[in-house]
Amino acid sequence: MRRSITALLAILGLAAVGEAGAATPMALQCGNVFDSKAARIGGQIQDTFAQAYKAGVKIGFGTDQGVAPHGQNAREFGYMVEAGMPAAEAIQAATYNAAEVLGAPDLGQLAQGFRSDVVAVPGNPLDDIALTSRVSFVMKDGAVYVGGSAQ
Repeated sequence: MRRSITALLAILGLAAVGEAGAATPMALQCGNVFDSKAARIGGQIQDTFAQAYKAGVKIGFGTDQGVAPHGQNAREFGYMVEAGMPAAEAIQAATYNAAEVLGAPDLGQLAQGFRSDVVAVPGNPLDDIALTSRVSFVMKDGAVYVGGSAQ
């Protein structure tokens, strides 16, 4: 029997779009309507996330890349931390929790028998979560990738 999991897949990027005023693909398609909605509800999104976290809801990392330029989804970590989640738990939301929510028991951990990629950053993301946006290299299936190319 399959068990169910109640979780919040956090998509906090919209909360910052209106503040940043960035010309995102969605904003370019929808014009000022999108930006004004983001500005109007952005704070509510952040508050709802904070309430869910404080209530003990399992949080899984999520993004809606239609509202941010591709490759900027790591900013979600910063938004999670701003809302009160410790950096270690934000990283766990993107690894262990995300694997659990997806029903993928062989993902989400660096351990024998797990299929895991290693993402290296230039420092300790527990001290500065913004480092998650500065990837030094990725190791996937034993190959090291720097700048998108295998080394």
